[in-house]
Amino acid sequence: MTCQQPDQSRRLSRFFAIASLMLALALPWSAQTEAHDHLRKAEVNTSQIRARPIPDVFLTDQSGHQVRFATDVLRQRPALISFIYTRCTTTCPLVGATVATVTGNLGADAGKLAIVSISIDPDYDTPERLLDWRKLHGDIPQWTLLTGPKRETNQLLRALGAYSPNIEDHSDILLIGPNASGQWVRMSSLAGWDKVAAEVRAAAFAGR
Repeated sequence: MTCQQPDQSRRLSRFFAIASLMLALALPWSAQTEAHDHLRKAEVNTSQIRARPIPDVFLTDQSGHQVRFATDVLRQRPALISFIYTRCTTTCPLVGATVATVTGNLGADAGKLAIVSISIDPDYDTPERLLDWRKLHGDIPQWTLLTGPKRETNQLLRALGAYSPNIEDHSDILLIGPNASGQWVRMSSLAGWDKVAAEVRAAAFAGR
């Protein structure tokens, strides 16, 4: 087991304290308990993985447009991909805040990136609900939210390593990449936005 440096430990302690306080103020007790369990797992190891072939499935974006995932959304760009559902009251709002903050801090580089959130609850998450959810986090135009038929959605989630038969147990991950060697970074979606932004720049923009 490796030991964290003192400054890093203090930053992590502040992150968990602030996140826990935010959730305590906003959520009922049962949701607080679930969120606390997720936060304890937030700082998982960041790892590089080689993604499976990504299916070019037809999905629907937050504006109601039918799009192909690889052809129309990724468009051969590096990507920041998250997995959410709009009825989630625990981790998903934090994921939304992280994606919005990272996008804002990337500045002009954000236009070179596919910023994507995929609904894991497509039966409920209509384009209208996804657009309303995005507006809660700043309504960033570069940010694409996707829903669609469950068969196609699940096919994509499996390819990206994010499928779970129970949406409440879905993986709290972000995928960033691919980098020049074709690998993706897999990290906790509850990591601090600065860590996410650093991984985006390192994995998605390095050498490009």
